[in-house]
Amino acid sequence: MMKIRLNCLATILLLTVSAFRLGAQNNPGETQTPAEMAATVAEYLINYLDLDDRQAFQIEVKLQEVYPQMIEEIEAVRRSGANSAESYDKVYDKWYAQLDSTYQQVFTDKQWARYLKSPYGREKKARDKRIRKRSGVQ
Repeated sequence: MMKIRLNCLATILLLTVSAFRLGAQNNPGETQTPAEMAATVAEYLINYLDLDDRQAFQIEVKLQEVYPQMIEEIEAVRRSGANSAESYDKVYDKWYAQLDSTYQQVFTDKQWARYLKSPYGREKKARDKRIRKRSGVQ
């Protein structure tokens, strides 16, 4: 059980670090800002799911709104001295669940099914399981 949880956390960190690294490749010596991270994720989703202009706009707006807030909350957790994975999981789960809700509303059924097969979709399934476990629902 703990191994699964650590794998889920590792996936979240991998996706976040990947976004930072992509920015570092584009801007040597620099890390991505939350806005740049959001743009990287949006570009991936637009290309991977072949989003139309309206969908792309909606996703870009939501990501530009959520990423800065999520990163600020993560920094607040870090500044508070929290050192448990669960502290960070709760923050990530909250914000990514919000994004997933938006995605499901914006994507077609076919795009949503494809999204669920992507690394982001696999993380969604793990996140949903963590949320259910925290709320006591199995």
